[in-house]
Amino acid sequence: MDVGGEITEIVLIRDGFLEEVSSFGRGGNFLVRRIASFFHLSLEEAGSLLKQYSKSRLSSSKAEEVSRLVKDSAKEWCQFFNEFLRDFTKISLLPQRIFLLGQAAVLPELTECLADKSLEQFTIGKKPFVVKRLLPEALSAESIKGINIDDAFLKLIALFTHYAFQKTAK
Repeated sequence: MDVGGEITEIVLIRDGFLEEVSSFGRGGNFLVRRIASFFHLSLEEAGSLLKQYSKSRLSSSKAEEVSRLVKDSAKEWCQFFNEFLRDFTKISLLPQRIFLLGQAAVLPELTECLADKSLEQFTIGKKPFVVKRLLPEALSAESIKGINIDDAFLKLIALFTHYAFQKTAK
């Protein structure tokens, strides 16, 4: 799952095969816009503030204010995700494991939202999602040799395609 700027993209891989790709219109920028509005900042300044928050580099009072905004926004994002899953899982339930990447993957509030028990109904074992965050450095050019793609989501698709090709070539 890639929580990008404007949209969240979900790639469903089952038994080593790409089964479904879908998205919904809520990404990390809605949080940046909310922070910008609350603090009367430009979008660039709000993005920087969010980055400082994610690295625990804010004063306690500022961190508390940002934390409230992040928690509210994560809750709203989770509601969108829940609605999305209601349609997405009409045909088939999802695996329990989620790999989370994108600009919002660094926020523990989003991981907590995904691990919420209310989402159990959408998994095969009716258990909470197990979330593995893939931070940008895990998908850097230095960490993945031979794939020169800057976009983390496209890099993940390229890695999967490479894996699937090798698996079927044997």
